Amino acid sequence: MNNDGSGRILIVEDEPQMADIIAFVLAKHDFEPTVATTGEAGWRTLRSKDFDAVVLDVMLPDLSGLALCSRIRTASDIPIIFLSALGSEDERIAGLEAGADDYLAKPFSPRELALRVKALLARTRTGGSHVITVGSLAIDTSQPVAIYHGDRLQLTSTSHAILRALAARPGEVVTVKELLNEVWQTSSGLGGKQMVKTAIYRLRQELGEAGDLVVTRRGAGYSLKK
Repeated sequence: MNNDGSGRILIVEDEPQMADIIAFVLAKHDFEPTVATTGEAGWRTLRSKDFDAVVLDVMLPDLSGLALCSRIRTASDIPIIFLSALGSEDERIAGLEAGADDYLAKPFSPRELALRVKALLARTRTGGSHVITVGSLAIDTSQPVAIYHGDRLQLTSTSHAILRALAARPGEVVTVKELLNEVWQTSSGLGGKQMVKTAIYRLRQELGEAGDLVVTRRGAGYSLKK
């Protein structure tokens, strides 16, 4: 991946017009898109070339996007963004549970998609190692890992970014708008509140017993217990 945030993106989308739109938008923002029109083709392409992220449709003609996402997660931690006309809370949760890092409902704003991809790639960059400790929870800022009572917890890049944002202000309320700014690098976007809600759900699942440390402040936002 280049330092300016560009990178090679695999698009798995069976509708030719939609695939062309996604490829055009990403190319306009200096990404290098490659299109696969079936789940199996996407899997073969991903295994034969190096990519920085995957933009994945949920509904594919052969292998479902959820099944492909789960398969990818057995072999790689590459960032994955789901694109789907199925935008309900249950569908978003299913996508996150399958291993996706982000979920964008169709119809989507082309600019929003490009910003989401850029934000996701920025979150996966590694930098100098630093550990934030909040009570019994330690968060490694250089890789998507947390340690709780000596147990190593593997996180997705989005969960890791949310946890870092909360850990930077332990005990304080971090609003939905602030999380959208810090994690997704957007101040608005259709379904932003729901997106944060489902991402918090995924974070709690990944944290296991430590999930209770992430507290919902109804009507205000979220916080991390000290």
